[in-house]
Amino acid sequence: MDAHGKHFFAERLKIKIKTNFTQKVTITRRKSKSKVSRIRKYGELLFGFQRSKRHFFSKIKALIMDMDGTLIISQHFHADALIKTFKEYGITYSREEDQKKYSGKRSKVTCEAVFKENGKNPTEEEVTACANQKKKYYDEIIAEAEIPQVPGIIELLKKAETKKLPIAIASGNKQDAAKKLLERSQIGDHWFKKIVTQEQVKNTKPAPDLFLLAAKELSVEPQNCIVFEDALNGVKAAKAANMFCVAVTTGESKEALQQAGADIVVQDYHELLEKFPTLLS
Repeated sequence: MDAHGKHFFAERLKIKIKTNFTQKVTITRRKSKSKVSRIRKYGELLFGFQRSKRHFFSKIKALIMDMDGTLIISQHFHADALIKTFKEYGITYSREEDQKKYSGKRSKVTCEAVFKENGKNPTEEEVTACANQKKKYYDEIIAEAEIPQVPGIIELLKKAETKKLPIAIASGNKQDAAKKLLERSQIGDHWFKKIVTQEQVKNTKPAPDLFLLAAKELSVEPQNCIVFEDALNGVKAAKAANMFCVAVTTGESKEALQQAGADIVVQDYHELLEKFPTLLS
């Protein structure tokens, strides 16, 4: 190769190297900008999420709490009473079926629906007899069973009391059963300004009636209430009432509760107060 050819080859090589370098730098810059953009976007979403929570927390004026599975580990007592009752009618029933279909429902509604699902066409008297028998078994169960508290509940109640935030119970139980459960679980009823139960409303969960009545009894607007729940129907009822909802995974999975609409899902109240220390600030 003569001198002219070597010079021409060298110049072409420089151009190629420069071009490749420029392309690599450009690509690297694009990747870097894209990564920064993703990080910034995630940060804004995360900050916005936390900021929206803090904004809501500052507006909390009352707490509304479900009972079974939310205050105490007692949600399976109703199912166990129904299992014993339906067995007398030759019907197989389970905790899983109760949790998925009938959680929070009145006993008469459950009895009638289960009868029909099993090919029976019950009279009103038969439905009433079924519900009464279920209540008998239920009363026997709660009179004898150990009733653990959901971990961290007393700390949460104390914090609400310190902040002078009124608390109501909105439960699918009846008044007498609710008071027995509070006594036997050693939580007591002195924390609660109001106890609202199924006898006081037309529609049970997932209808919002119980939560709306509880807010009315506390003289607080629904949007300023925070609901604590454990069941899918309860979460749906809270959201239908336009209330912020914290759910605990004592009976349902985190994913199922989130899908139902829960704003925050935790294992128990220790986790809640640790993750959201400004919750009742």
